[in-house]
Amino acid sequence: MATSEHEQQDSSTVRIILISIGFSLMLAWHYLILFSPVFGDIGALGEVDGDYLFARQLTLYIMIALAFGALLLHGRWRMAHSKPDSRRTAYIYIIGIFSLAVGTLYVLGPHLELPFPMRLALIGILGILQAIMMVLWMRCLMKQHDGHVLSSFGIYMISGGTIAVIVCYFQWPISLIAAVILPFVSSLILAYIKTMNMRSQEKGEHEKDGNDEGDLGDASHEESGKAVGQEDKITKARNIRLIFFSGVFAFAFGLLQGSFIIVNIPILIVTNAAVLLGLVCAGLIIHLLPKSTSAILAVDLMHRYSVILFITGTAVIMWYNMGRFPMVVSQIALLAGFNLFDFGLFVFGVEGNWNVKNQAPGCDLARPVVYLSMSLGLLIGYLILKLTPYPLMFQSLLVICGVCIIMIVATTLFPLLRHSGNKTSNTEEDGEGARLEGSATSPAVMSLSAFPTSTSTLEELESRPVSPWKNACREISEQYRLSPRETEIFFLIARGRNADYIQKELVISPHTAKTHIANIYHKLDVHSAQELLDLVEECKLARRA
Repeated sequence: MATSEHEQQDSSTVRIILISIGFSLMLAWHYLILFSPVFGDIGALGEVDGDYLFARQLTLYIMIALAFGALLLHGRWRMAHSKPDSRRTAYIYIIGIFSLAVGTLYVLGPHLELPFPMRLALIGILGILQAIMMVLWMRCLMKQHDGHVLSSFGIYMISGGTIAVIVCYFQWPISLIAAVILPFVSSLILAYIKTMNMRSQEKGEHEKDGNDEGDLGDASHEESGKAVGQEDKITKARNIRLIFFSGVFAFAFGLLQGSFIIVNIPILIVTNAAVLLGLVCAGLIIHLLPKSTSAILAVDLMHRYSVILFITGTAVIMWYNMGRFPMVVSQIALLAGFNLFDFGLFVFGVEGNWNVKNQAPGCDLARPVVYLSMSLGLLIGYLILKLTPYPLMFQSLLVICGVCIIMIVATTLFPLLRHSGNKTSNTEEDGEGARLEGSATSPAVMSLSAFPTSTSTLEELESRPVSPWKNACREISEQYRLSPRETEIFFLIARGRNADYIQKELVISPHTAKTHIANIYHKLDVHSAQELLDLVEECKLARRA
């Protein structure tokens, strides 16, 4: 038994390492396609063909939007018809090989003198392939992190951005070889991880057989029509806000990019690889967010930081004749601001739709909107500057920068975070467990209801003494290796809360709450809430002894 547990632990460690490497490589490839001079057709001295760059970006954005839209519809169809995930890995290998072939052909396009339409078709295909790879990897990450990946996503962004910077600084043709091989290696790792997961699932199916219904206990029967209606309203409201924020941000960035292409300043397509450090900065900001912060509060903070970065970058770049260093700094700020909020919303949307009925796993509703909005902004900005007389071009750029800043700042007037007042549960005195809500510093405390006084309250709570009950819960959480999200829910279950309360408190779907409860019961080897409470009590008594 001990040997089996040791093997399982080693397998889990290998899986985590492979996921970190594979997803970082995929992110680096994503960054290189969208932002880097390797795939950006930027000359060795930074010269820019504005017309081709405009057509390239417009094609790329539209094809990525269509790809994400198709993946979203396909995922919803599979969920609606209860289609299980394919157990085959051949399609992952095919995607990797195809990405390698198309990428090689595209980067060699100028040397092979490929015609203009063919190069646009190739970049469009690359956009479709990277969208597919992104969704596949997000599904893998969500399964590995039990549907709670936002807290660790910053590390992936840092490593992916670092790899992209290193690839750009390689000498030709090493940089091209490294760039085109990234998706192939990433697909090999993804296919291997999928094989490992299938083997683990087959090994664990016999042990879990018959326990799924029991794991849920009474919580599996608590969903009512009213709860479903409430969840639908929460999900729809959240998705509407996600789409609104994503659309405004993407349109503003597209507008800037399209207008500055005319004056040979390719925003978000860097002429200097150092600008890609903005990706590392965005990942660092996400990583430094307090781990006890709820997902929706973390995204709200990312929103505010990205607004600051956007205003800073836009205010500097509108004076584009200031010199090389200010231009690099402004583009770093713009790139960091865009990716900070864009990936924050993406991951938040994926988490919100994870295990929700009829929602596509690994994708969110805002993805197609982001790239369609960017393409629309790109087109409008390009046409405005193209039709502007040369003497008025500088004034037109100033107006566009001002409009973009106003649009981005306006999003702060409609905060992503919604709350219904200073609701608190400190009045719910239901035994020793209830006192945890007034004294704990676990992630569950940082719920939506606590947000209005979150900073001062957290400082006050951290200064309070820790109860034996809380110590017992923490020990169990660490001993059985519960994920951060499972720990949140475990604390609530240990307080006697049911699935209906948990899904409303954490703003997740009933199905997601029940899935987490089932996973917690399985890890703790209990079959009901009462057995879980008994386990906590036994641990508390053992600590006293």
